Amino acid sequence: MIASLVPALTVVAVAGTLAGWLATRLGLPAITGYIVAGVLLSPGVSPVLTPDQVSHLGGLAWILLALIGYLIGGSIRLADLRGLARIAVGIVLGQGLLAGLLTVAVFLLFGWTPALALLFGALAWCAAPAVTLALIRESGCRGQWITLLLSVVAFSDATAVIGVGLSLEWLAAGQPVAGFSRLLALVRPLLGVVAAIGFGLACGALLLWARRFWGNTAGLHRLLPGSALVLCLIGSTWLDLSAILATMAMGGLLTNAGPAGAVPTLPAWLERPLFLVFFVASSTFFDPAVLADVWLIALLVTLCRCLGKYLGSALAT
Repeated sequence: MIASLVPALTVVAVAGTLAGWLATRLGLPAITGYIVAGVLLSPGVSPVLTPDQVSHLGGLAWILLALIGYLIGGSIRLADLRGLARIAVGIVLGQGLLAGLLTVAVFLLFGWTPALALLFGALAWCAAPAVTLALIRESGCRGQWITLLLSVVAFSDATAVIGVGLSLEWLAAGQPVAGFSRLLALVRPLLGVVAAIGFGLACGALLLWARRFWGNTAGLHRLLPGSALVLCLIGSTWLDLSAILATMAMGGLLTNAGPAGAVPTLPAWLERPLFLVFFVASSTFFDPAVLADVWLIALLVTLCRCLGKYLGSALAT
């Protein structure tokens, strides 16, 4: 795996750096260049990367997404949300419900089954945490409204996980499965979200406890956060929980309950390579052959999602 991943990462780094530089020269966000570079590197477009290399890059991108969730949680300070709770809840529900319901209605109109329509509606509800954080970091924006934006992203994703889980359970209900329980089908997605958040909070609490005893030991104050994050990532995966929700909850606890030194951060020189690798690696999964078959679905979800989120957010504020 390493022998295959190293040359792939080299290609990703070079292509992403050049494409990101070109995008900024054109007045676009650097992540635009990263995504275009990833699409051009995909096996369906060019022979630069093999399918095995793309598969390995996908595993790395999944780890980086969990790290991005950790940074998002660490950027949400509850004290900054005072007086904005009503707006935050309104935006989460408004943009999510309108985008989801609009998508469900359109897919039902096109003759899709209710379960599949609900699945795409749940996907339309979710936010884009990596894109949001990357744009915030690149623009250098800070303040109360940025915290509000990140909170909306976090809660939207948690709600979307529940919606996707419910729709998948509904799809399973249409197949004869021994021991299927309708009550369990309704409760299981919610329990999954609660368990993921709870596991992330437990890992954060464990880190805060460890810092009390070994935080001043030479070297350990740097080693402990990384160890706790790895524990959260591996543990949530092993328990079949949402890793991004777990790491997001862990980061949020450290920011709001821990000392100033516990706030999840990355050096500025490390953040840009993180986003570069994530977006380029994720975009290498683009397959024009698949898009040719599902372009209408992609177009409908995109249009309903954008329209619903814009109108829902506007009505909520």
